[in-house]
Amino acid sequence: MRRMGTVPDSENRRARTPCLHVQLIGIPAPDLAPLMQQIEELGHQPVLVVDSAEGLAQVLRRPAQIIVADLSMPSLKATDFCRNLRLAQKGKDCYVLLLATPENESRILEAIAAGADDVLVKPVNMETLRVHINTATRMQILKDEMQRERLGIMRSTDEFAVAQKRLLQDALTDTLTQLPNRRKGLDFLASEWVFAQSSGAPLACLMLDIDHFKRINDNFGHAAGDEVLRQLAEVLRNTSRSEDMIFRYGGEEFAAVLTNANQRIALQIGERIRTLVEKTAFLWEAQRIPVTLSVGVAVTRGHETDSLALIQAADLALYQAKEGGRNRVVSSA
Repeated sequence: MRRMGTVPDSENRRARTPCLHVQLIGIPAPDLAPLMQQIEELGHQPVLVVDSAEGLAQVLRRPAQIIVADLSMPSLKATDFCRNLRLAQKGKDCYVLLLATPENESRILEAIAAGADDVLVKPVNMETLRVHINTATRMQILKDEMQRERLGIMRSTDEFAVAQKRLLQDALTDTLTQLPNRRKGLDFLASEWVFAQSSGAPLACLMLDIDHFKRINDNFGHAAGDEVLRQLAEVLRNTSRSEDMIFRYGGEEFAAVLTNANQRIALQIGERIRTLVEKTAFLWEAQRIPVTLSVGVAVTRGHETDSLALIQAADLALYQAKEGGRNRVVSSA
């Protein structure tokens, strides 16, 4: 007599243990029916596979979580089947249980070496089968959990890598203009300077400074000054070559690293930028703010001790442009 609210032990086991598919291959007819019944009573789904070349090929393509095969299967040597199964991509994780007669006990070690997880000697009683099927089930559950954890770790690693990349990008980007910041620009200059020294390729640097920027802040306010910097950054972004880098050096100063650019090319690029900025309408609250640039140009001469010498030469040329009346491009001597 069952009490109210209680569940038979077999149903409890079935609720706790997932229902797995169990493929049966090459099982002799006298053993098949009781074996299928035992598997069903353990809460799993027996799937009979025809013992033929086509049936074995089907198992190799789509193996179940648990496979029970007879060591004396007629169509294929069981050890060969195990080896082929373990070579298949989907056959690496299934649990293989072989059934053997007492006469075949000497082949058990050979079967294990071929890839079988376990071997049972017939006749197989219910309790023995229960222990081995439950072991197979626990192994499959453990493998599934390990796979989920592995995927979780991979997902976490990917997310961490994306977050790290985003943080690094933020650390190397000027917040106001969204151009590369001074640190990233100087790192790029250093690497290109090393390449230029080893290859003999020309390398140029531009220093660009907004003329009378303090007047813009005084006359229109600091918010207007920030907007001018943002708009200028967009102009510079649109006029730069893809192989070059323009970055914010600090305050109202910007710098450009021009790869494979000799003095003539660097002066042309500097003049193009200066002219475009002069013609651009910088707007703040419907007011047009006139903006001009002074540009200093420096090109590698072969005697610089490091990349910072190129920056210093361009900065000196910028100072000369300022002293010479502003809104002009000056090259270092």
